[in-house]
Amino acid sequence: MTARSDWNVYSIKGSFMGSRKRLLGIGLFAVGSLLFAACGGSDTATESVSQDATAVADGPACAGTETIKIARNNWTASAIEVEVVKQLIETNLCNPVEIVDIDENAMIAGMSSGDIDANVEVWPSGFTPEEQAFVDDGSVVNMGELGAVGKIGWFITPNALEQFPQLATWEGLKDPEVAKAFATAATGSQGRLLAMDPSFSSYEEPVAKNLGLDFKVQYSGSEAATQAEIIAATEAGKPVIMYYW
Repeated sequence: MTARSDWNVYSIKGSFMGSRKRLLGIGLFAVGSLLFAACGGSDTATESVSQDATAVADGPACAGTETIKIARNNWTASAIEVEVVKQLIETNLCNPVEIVDIDENAMIAGMSSGDIDANVEVWPSGFTPEEQAFVDDGSVVNMGELGAVGKIGWFITPNALEQFPQLATWEGLKDPEVAKAFATAATGSQGRLLAMDPSFSSYEEPVAKNLGLDFKVQYSGSEAATQAEIIAATEAGKPVIMYYW
């Protein structure tokens, strides 16, 4: 796929958020300390890592019992991150972890109520004033940025740029012939702008309208469905423009 940096609708940094449960705050901080020690270069750090490895092999010397519930959202990165955190907690802290599949629009309220203890990937671009209120009242804690910078934007397949060099900038989308090339049976004479899950924080419809583009937004339903559509359309020689990150 080809990404145009000048097409990015917005750029964001991910954050880690946790509930006010004291056990969770202490536990996850301890995991961070273990990871930091494992990256150290001193003899003391090496010895500590060796001892930790032995402890894990023999069975962790810890007594965590309370179940920690972590939210998993409907995209691949969330699933991977949650599984990594689950293994770290269960291996190093001994607390059992329950993974809760939940819509991103409901998870912050779930954390405030205590139904969920943590979410390891939050996109601030979609963080609403109602959700911020839970942070302001102290029922949800922002535990800091993850460090990685994610960019949400509109992406096109390489064959689209090969067919239409004017797509080097977004203005190329205003060309009627370009819009027609992206059309499908479902969009009629309009070009198709492929979005994902309607519950995701995305703004394809208002952006397309504000830019005066003759494109109709069509939702694939999921990240996996979008990937499948990209493959199918590319194999058929059809260009695709999509919401992605």
